[in-house]
Amino acid sequence: MKSSKPKERVLDENILSAKFETTKINEENELKDDEVKTSIREGVLRVIASSTQCGLTLDNPTFKLIVVFLLAYGLADINVAVRTLATNTLRDVAASELAKTAVDYLLPLLEDCLKSGKVDKTSIEEVPTEKVFETTKASDDRKEGVVIALGAAAVHLNDQSDAIKINEICNMLINALSTPSENVQSSVALCLSKLMKKGQMQDRTEALLSQLMNDCLKGTSLACRRGSAYGISAVVKGSGIATLKKYDIVSRLEEACSTGSSEEKEGALFAIELLSNRLGLLFEPYVIVLLPSLLQSFGDTNIYVRKAANASVGLIMSKLSGHGVKLLMPAVLKALENEDWRTKQASIHMLATMSHCAPKQLAR
Repeated sequence: MKSSKPKERVLDENILSAKFETTKINEENELKDDEVKTSIREGVLRVIASSTQCGLTLDNPTFKLIVVFLLAYGLADINVAVRTLATNTLRDVAASELAKTAVDYLLPLLEDCLKSGKVDKTSIEEVPTEKVFETTKASDDRKEGVVIALGAAAVHLNDQSDAIKINEICNMLINALSTPSENVQSSVALCLSKLMKKGQMQDRTEALLSQLMNDCLKGTSLACRRGSAYGISAVVKGSGIATLKKYDIVSRLEEACSTGSSEEKEGALFAIELLSNRLGLLFEPYVIVLLPSLLQSFGDTNIYVRKAANASVGLIMSKLSGHGVKLLMPAVLKALENEDWRTKQASIHMLATMSHCAPKQLAR
């Protein structure tokens, strides 16, 4: 019996070449965190936040060290949760009473970091600086956090003499609203609402709302529409509830929600959701006007409009008072007659929620 001829080996040139290549270190694996390290850094940030909020007295050098430490390490951290916490910590530090005496140092420091995305290491010689990230991503992350810190620090500026500076910082915050990060947009909105009564910001209310409404309803990206909705809620919160009626905000949102394009409907629903969230019970009377259009959105052919409607109605229901439940009841019952099954389903869910939240009001 003849033995079979052994198969000829086939040489794979790619595998052979790979044997002689220099081994590349995967940066993501190299920088990968474990939960213990992450929790330690988060704990440090919480301690810093508490130290500036509990009335503790810090001298200027210590306060400056804290700020630069957050800029160098916190805002550029590789972990998203730590980075978000660092951004919020720096925002609170910049808005604290301790920052009042250091504002002349704080603003130039933040502005320099905003321009370059880097921080002066000589200011933190007390701690090791070899692990300060200087990548492009780290610079971008720092810039996002610094804009929010600038907005928080601006509350310490003088209304008259610093009006130009306040306007500049407001413009930075408005531009940062298009950042594709819900945490950034939420923090920007918080700072923006506090600035609306500073300097000459009240004179800019109409122009700001006009710009934000346009971006919210006609923005080309989801981040732009969502961020502008945050901006609208912040401007209204800072300027007063009367702004809604004065500039026809509610009627424009109702029209967009009823007859607009898919993008306009989604943007309007974002704005309604965030206005309800930020204004709470103050927004309740306007919900009655908007509810029919909201329920109609559940039957829209676009899935993103339906998702936005679900989020908006869910948040509105969580904010309703017992009196608000009674006022909304007729509109919800009327929506049960709608031919679209999704609208009927949404109405039934709302009734179920109402019966749970305010059973006494529904029994009457």
